[in-house]
This record gives sequence, structure tokens and C-alpha cells, in this order.
Amino acid sequence: MKITAIYFQGVPPHPLFQKVLHIVTNTLQELEVTVDLIDLALWELPYYEGKNVDEMDQIIKKIRESQGVLLGSCISQGSIGGRMEVFLEHCNHSTYQEAFINKPLLTLALSKDQGEREGAACLLRRWERVKGEEGEQILGSLPLLSPWEAEWTLFIERKTEDFYRILRQKRKSLPTSLAPTMPSTSFQQTLSSAIKEESISAPTSNPFTSIAIKEESISAPAPNPFMPTTIKEDLDHFTQQQQKDIEELTLLLKSQLAPPTSSTVPEPVSATAKQMTLSLPHYFQSHLVGDTQAIIHLYLQGEEPFESSILITEGQCTVKEGIEEKADVTLYVEEKVWKEILKGKISFQKAFMIGQMKVKGNFMLLSKLEQWFGKIL
Repeated sequence: MKITAIYFQGVPPHPLFQKVLHIVTNTLQELEVTVDLIDLALWELPYYEGKNVDEMDQIIKKIRESQGVLLGSCISQGSIGGRMEVFLEHCNHSTYQEAFINKPLLTLALSKDQGEREGAACLLRRWERVKGEEGEQILGSLPLLSPWEAEWTLFIERKTEDFYRILRQKRKSLPTSLAPTMPSTSFQQTLSSAIKEESISAPTSNPFTSIAIKEESISAPAPNPFMPTTIKEDLDHFTQQQQKDIEELTLLLKSQLAPPTSSTVPEPVSATAKQMTLSLPHYFQSHLVGDTQAIIHLYLQGEEPFESSILITEGQCTVKEGIEEKADVTLYVEEKVWKEILKGKISFQKAFMIGQMKVKGNFMLLSKLEQWFGKIL
């Protein structure tokens, strides 16, 4: 069984959001569920303009292969975050619709200030619009989760197990008005035969930005010599007013459905090497570590120099800014090379062998790092 976890945790990542997500993913892995993590901060999804893009195609491929989906967001004032909004906009593309049908959703909504319930409702509403199904919800206020209490870990584990049961039992939720069923073929044929072809003009190259209506589709009633003049005048006036109303509605739809121009929408910001490093705990394969413990010091060099400690202890991974204790292995690497390593484009050992990364300490840990962390992109 496989689940795709798509989340936006803000910049910089909130440590408690990471902790909750880590508990969820660990619980699923203990249930022998494969979790494919997608941190939207590390994906450069362009703003949606009615076209499918390669980055979104990759995400949809993962969703198609999954039995369920987790949508997680670090909520601020009820907002689910710009990157999550962009992702959900792309989900509306017609070529992706079948990927979401009947897939249960695990909603993770944790607020920095307030609005976790509003944010969760927004995520579920958007999921149901693409014909996904309701599964389970994990809601919370991050300021109130500190200091952490052990019973909260148990609560998250139980919620995650409940979602797992929904997947295993292939449990169906009740249909909602946000996910209407498509009309049957016979109904469509009956509807098509009832509408004359000449009443609807051929669509233009972009059906979402232009609406064409033939003048012939609304014609004045045939003159009737037995009809009083005043009634005929009223009907003429009604027909003219109806035509005017349709024209106004057409203009309104054009203005509302037209895609945003590049001048009003900022370009998305790509993830930095620092952000990718802080996200490493989400890609940690704890079931492959066993009892091994290690401390890795990382010195990133480049436009944004960054020093951090990657701590592997008791099957958990923690990333802290700054250098702590004595390291088992120390890595010195340029930002650009480090991002290539995390994306899986070059291995730790190869980067060391060709001189793109300097290593001090236990060199044998390099091969283990390949196993412990899944590639980020």
C-alpha cells in the first residue's frame, strides 16, 4: 500500500509541524505503508494558466500509484499557503481528474496562530471538488503544542491508524454536492438531441476565456395578427432585454475566467539548500537504520553559508542549525552540489570521489546516508 503526502510547512519550517508529520509517516511505515513525501516548498510549480506542466505530471503520477493522499499545511490566519493553493489549482486540469476519484484524504492542518479548522475545511472542500473522498483529520494549534505532551503522540498515532483502516477496508464516504456524479450516457444523448446545433456556436480556441453566442439562437417570436399590439411590444422589449442581459453576462464571465497576467503575479521562489536540509527528517527511512547512531556536521558554502548538525539517534532524525558535540563525519560542500545530492542526481560517494565534497571522519557513513534518506525530488 502506498500514500502520497503533499504538504506545505512554510518558510522556515516549523519544528512542531515537522514533528507531527514525522509521527504520521512513522506510524504508516510501521503499518508497512510506503509514504512518498512531496514538500511543495521544494517544487517549483508555476502559477496555473490552464496548462499541464512537467512538475505537476510527476506529482500526479505518484498520486495515481497511491491508495490515499495526505494534504498537510501550516495554516496562518486560516490560509493554506500560496504553494498549496497553486498545487490545488493545477489539480483542476481535465487530464488529472481521474487521479483523485475515490481517493481518501488525510487532512493535516496545524495553525501558527489561528484558523486550523477553516484551513482543514478548505483542503477537504477543494479535494471533494476533484472527486476525492473524505478520510480523517488531524487539527491543532502549534503555539498550544509546546511543551509537547506524550498523549498527543498517541492521539496522532490513533488518527493515522484510523485512516489506515479506511484504506484497508476501502470504506466509502457519503456523496457530497461538491463532487457531483456525471450524467449517464442515455441522459447525455437525450439532452444533446433536445438542443439544436445552431443554438450554440462553435467554441473558440480557448473555451475558458471567450463565450460566443449566435444571434440566431434567440429570435423574436413570429408576428401574430390576433395578438394585441401592446403584448407584441412587451414581447419585443423582453427579447431585447434578454439579449442585453446575455451580453452583459458574457462580458462578466470573460473578466472572471481570464487567467491572471504575468504582471500581477510574482514568480515562485525556488527552495534553497538550507530549506532542503531542514526538510531532511521527512525523508528519513527510519526502518533502515536499526540501532545505529550518528552525528553528521554539515558546512554549506555559497551565497547562503549554513552550518548544521544532523543527529541520528533512536531511529529518529533531527536537523539543528549550528554545530553540536563531536561529529562522526563532517561534510564540506557547495550549495549547488548539495542540492544535486539531495535530489538524487549525484551520490554522496561520487561527490566525494570526484572532489566536489570534502569529508572528514568516518567515510563508511557515506554509503549508509544513501540508504537512510530518500531523494527529495
